Amino acid sequence: MPTVFTNDIEKGITFKQYAMQCARAFGACIEIRDEPLGKEIPSKFKVSNFYGESLKDAKKELELIKKLTIKECNEWTKKEYDCDIDYYTKQLKDIKLISGSKKIADLIRNIDYYQKRQDEENKRVSQRND
Repeated sequence: MPTVFTNDIEKGITFKQYAMQCARAFGACIEIRDEPLGKEIPSKFKVSNFYGESLKDAKKELELIKKLTIKECNEWTKKEYDCDIDYYTKQLKDIKLISGSKKIADLIRNIDYYQKRQDEENKRVSQRND
């Protein structure tokens, strides 16, 4: 069963095009995976400081938490818990809205159908190889 990457082989792409497509999606070029395929690959990539900044923020938060009294800690924990409950309640409502959609139900039915076909194909190939 072709994938989004191997499907283009059937259309006649070169090995170099295929390799670059894979490099963009999985390898060294992952930073530009969402860019158009025709876009030039930069000779250097800018290093992200996301994790460094996240670590600084976490350390600041830890220092604040260490200074809290038991009462303040309980209040802070309750506030965080309430925010999480609100967030996940909204997510559940959104999922229920989506799952009620005919398009989503059709998509799930198609996924189940193709998964069953893939399982049958895997079994057939396995039996042939035994």
